Amino acid sequence: MPKETNSLRKFRRDANPYATDDPVRIAWETEMMYGYLDGRKPDSPEPSGNRSHSYRHGFANGRDDLAKRPRATAAVLRQLAEEAIDKDIEASPSRNWH
Repeated sequence: MPKETNSLRKFRRDANPYATDDPVRIAWETEMMYGYLDGRKPDSPEPSGNRSHSYRHGFANGRDDLAKRPRATAAVLRQLAEEAIDKDIEASPSRNWH
């Protein structure tokens, strides 16, 4: 995982006051971002169950943005994002892998 610069940490905190410096959580947020980017591509297939909760949540958000139709309010989507990350952390074999 690339080292996070102080300016990136500040940007993350400014963009999301609940942002954390936990590298495990950052890794799952990154996975979610990759899912989002794939979801924005019209030719990307729907992810199967072998993808993480974070990736599938990001993918669904990308599809929402592609269709210009959010499936829920921003507050609900933020809560679902946190729940997806929590599920992935719980399913991880160890929090000490970073």
